[in-house]
Amino acid sequence: MVVASGRITVGAGVTAIQGIFIADEIEFATAGSSNDSQLQAQGTFIGWNGISIMRDIGPTQSATTPSVVFTYRPDLVINAPEFIQRVFYTWEQKPG
Repeated sequence: MVVASGRITVGAGVTAIQGIFIADEIEFATAGSSNDSQLQAQGTFIGWNGISIMRDIGPTQSATTPSVVFTYRPDLVINAPEFIQRVFYTWEQKPG
């Protein structure tokens, strides 16, 4: 699990990644050509301000051959340590 303020950038050379990623923005980078490799991304990816997919795998890229394949992995959440699964709130009444 990676929780970051700011941006998480997944480099162009990465072909597989798995986990839980939470940040203001997540970017899947490109090498700057149409020769990027397809990325297999497994898990949960939350970009509060957006997710940018910059990869270009060239003329084979289509609806059936995307540059990034996302696979949801609920087992990553189910098997996470208990302290991550709990939600802690601080309730505070503001004067006025």
